[in-house]
Amino acid sequence: MTPTTALRPGLQATGISKSFNGNRVLQDLELEIPAGTVHALLGHNGSGKSTFIKILAGYHEPDAGSGSITVADHELVFGDPESTRAAGVTFVHQTLGVIPSLSVLENLRLGQPWRTNAVGKIGWRAERGMARERLAEFGLDVSPDALIGNLNTVEQTEVAIVRALSAGDDTRVLVLDEPTAALTDHEVGKLFRLIERVKQRGVSIIYVSHRLEEIPQIADALTVLRDGRTVGRGPVAEFPWGRLVDLIAGEHHDDAGGDAAAPRAPAAARDAAPILRLDGLRGGDLRDGTLDGRPGEIVGAVGLLGSGVIDLARVLTGRLPVEGGSAELDGRPADLSDFAGLARRGLAAVVGQRADRVAMSLSVQENVSLGVLGRFFSHGVLSRRAVTAFATAVIADHEVRCAGPDVVMSSLSGGNQQKAAIAKVLATGPRVLVLEEPCHGVDERGRREIRELLRRAADGGALVLVVDSDLDEVVGLCTKVVVFRDGTAVETFAGEGMNRQAVLNACYGTDEQEQGR
Repeated sequence: MTPTTALRPGLQATGISKSFNGNRVLQDLELEIPAGTVHALLGHNGSGKSTFIKILAGYHEPDAGSGSITVADHELVFGDPESTRAAGVTFVHQTLGVIPSLSVLENLRLGQPWRTNAVGKIGWRAERGMARERLAEFGLDVSPDALIGNLNTVEQTEVAIVRALSAGDDTRVLVLDEPTAALTDHEVGKLFRLIERVKQRGVSIIYVSHRLEEIPQIADALTVLRDGRTVGRGPVAEFPWGRLVDLIAGEHHDDAGGDAAAPRAPAAARDAAPILRLDGLRGGDLRDGTLDGRPGEIVGAVGLLGSGVIDLARVLTGRLPVEGGSAELDGRPADLSDFAGLARRGLAAVVGQRADRVAMSLSVQENVSLGVLGRFFSHGVLSRRAVTAFATAVIADHEVRCAGPDVVMSSLSGGNQQKAAIAKVLATGPRVLVLEEPCHGVDERGRREIRELLRRAADGGALVLVVDSDLDEVVGLCTKVVVFRDGTAVETFAGEGMNRQAVLNACYGTDEQEQGR
């Protein structure tokens, strides 16, 4: 129930727009969040939610001509984080920002001065007492001396929220960005009780989540963004489950998805034995990574943020330890902790941050030839002419736009850096290619060209596995899509049954929710 403090002013945003390189990512956003209420900010990846939060934080400035953001009638200065802080706006991001090796007390005091005595020594007894009182205010029974790393995920999230509210006694707005992404249903309920306590203190709460089933339980009102525009706004009771999903999905005409006929793997690929088989793979947020893929297929592993799907790529490439399950390559066990050994068996990957995928300080030629340099040695002497000829051909074949093979990689656009990274691994002739969000941060032209490179790789007989949190990058490209939710592979689509709406429903668990109503 909304407390009486909801009658007081909270946060109000009017006419907020933002563009990057001429691309409008947020248009005329209007928000009004009374004190003591929870307002859910919803939308698929790229809808504009994060952009608004960064504007609110002072990280980005909105476009010229935008309106204003006020907190309790205090107007924020755009682009000034100190103005945001002074207005009483605090944030708890999905990554929490806690330091596992420090105690609860030390984490609570991060960024704040310690209480000291007359000779400048920290008054540890007083600090512990104040921390216990602060934690107890929110119903938390956690020792100030406990290491954060020894707490479970919901306890760490609770400490992060208490820290945000302890930044000052005048906290007016709390932004919670995907606070339940890594929590179980039981832990979600525990966190909601804390949020209710925060509401009762008159704090306006912006709640960002992809887990739509939570919204009726915790939010008073909501706003739905799609492609930077507001497509729905009002009390939660006015937005049943089906309407919410329809608003988030909208009409889709991009050639990466939509209602076009789903791609089909060649008959030979459908009849072939799997080259890669994962069974119950566990690690990080991945609880059950089960899928297989055949030569000539493009398999998409997709899920919302917090679904654990990105950890599939990390476990497959040895960046996260395997905690359980098994993997087979060509019908033989695969040791995922030995990526060099996997590479010798024909597995290649384009994963991690873009700076990890290419060597920014090296030339384009050096990058694309790095994995096959051994081909160009004769009697211990490197043929630079042959390397240049090879690199020039690769650059042209993969449409990497640059002034020449000798230009430094860091001078290329993000899309061309990504194409160069893919070209580098394709030059090795992989039989299995794993890609993590290959089109992230790339413009539409670059995305089209990257998709074409992946299709060509599959046509050449490789298994292409695309791991992504953006379903628009897999539907319409992949011949098979495996949906992950809560760390588990929950549904597989192929052929006529695969379309954007069906995959979206599986990502959100829509069918299960409708059946439960």
